[in-house]
Formats: sequence, structure tokens, C-alpha cells
Amino acid sequence: MGWDIRKGKKFLPSSLIEDKDKISLLEWQQYVDSDPELMWAEESPIAESFKKAGHEWIKKENYRHQAYYDFNVKKNWPGLRFSYFLGTISVDTERQTLKRVEKMWEVTKYFNAYLFKNGIRFTEKKLEKLREKYTKKIKEKET
Repeated sequence: MGWDIRKGKKFLPSSLIEDKDKISLLEWQQYVDSDPELMWAEESPIAESFKKAGHEWIKKENYRHQAYYDFNVKKNWPGLRFSYFLGTISVDTERQTLKRVEKMWEVTKYFNAYLFKNGIRFTEKKLEKLREKYTKKIKEKET
């Protein structure tokens, strides 16, 4: 699924975004450094495996651009991958869970930005519907 965090209300190709609507790389790096739930890709267990094998997991020019959340140590893979690119933050996930969407929402709010799913703005109303859906599923499992 394609998720993006952007400051602009409209979804535009990254190269067309005006400077005022860009998240700076420094802002992104400071945020990840301050969030204990996120880890830099180059500090992850995946990167360590590559280093031991004599390979590079993250190229130097992309150092401190990608961060991971909800890392599964057994599978050696993150649940969410945040990637900084040209003033936006792309988010990749194989599976949408409430926990992961709420983390994306948290990051979005920090940057006073907007969350997009497949180019369509994801609103607080949609988040509330998702929360209701998960609450309903939990109640159904209990009965």
C-alpha cells in the first residue's frame, strides 16, 4: 500500500512540490532521533546482517533517510518503513493495522502535515472509522 506524509493539501509528484510544502531532511532526522519507537535503517538488525556479510544495506547518500517502526525480530523485517524523499515521507507496509496507521498519524501530526493513502487524503474521520472497525473486531472475538 502506498502511504505518504506531505505538508501540502494536494497530492503532487514529489518533484513538483514547492519548498514551503517540503519537510526538511534535518526536521525528519531530528524527529527520528527523538522518537524511541523508530530506528534508523542503517542501525537495524537487517543492516547488521549485511555488514557481517561484507555488504552495504544503505548507501551513504541515503544515510539517515529511512526509519523503521514495529520491527519483527523473528522475521528480521519492519512493519513500517518510513523513507524521506524530496521533502516528503513515503511509508511502506505489507499489512495495514490500527497500530501502524496510528503511528503514521502521529508522525503526520508532528510535522503539521497530511497523510495520503494511494494519493487520497486520509482524514481523522477515516482514522476514527478504522478505530471503530478494530474495536468491533475485538468485541466479536470476545463473544
